[in-house]
Amino acid sequence: MIREILENIKEDTSLEQEAIKAKAEGKNVEEYLYHGTNEQILDSIIKYGLKPMGRGMLSFSKDEAYARSFARSGMTPQGKTDAIMFRIKADLLKGKTIFSNKLRPKTDQLHEILTKEVIPPESLEVLKNGTWVSFTDIYNKANTEGIS
Repeated sequence: MIREILENIKEDTSLEQEAIKAKAEGKNVEEYLYHGTNEQILDSIIKYGLKPMGRGMLSFSKDEAYARSFARSGMTPQGKTDAIMFRIKADLLKGKTIFSNKLRPKTDQLHEILTKEVIPPESLEVLKNGTWVSFTDIYNKANTEGIS
């Protein structure tokens, strides 16, 4: 089923176009926080949502391009992995972020937002063919088409 979901999520190479489109439509681009990852953890995200990992924290960015730098395609022992971009509404983490006193480059401090919160799948949007769509809609579509 993961492969079928990924077929519904194709990486867009022009994220700036989405921001330009949102601004033209009068939407506030900064109302979202972004998280880039790859398909290796997609199965876990489907079941549990985005959750804190290695550092015990989950990282988001106000800057879509910055988050994209963490959404990488690559090769693993299991084969090729595809990059995936998620976003959430910023209000979801209001009052639930963590200040990191770890010394970081100024550019990183401007973009990274840390939380210990788990973000449920139904709160996620995923970039599909240049458009942000509900992650659970894609997952449900894969399920209703009899994909397993």
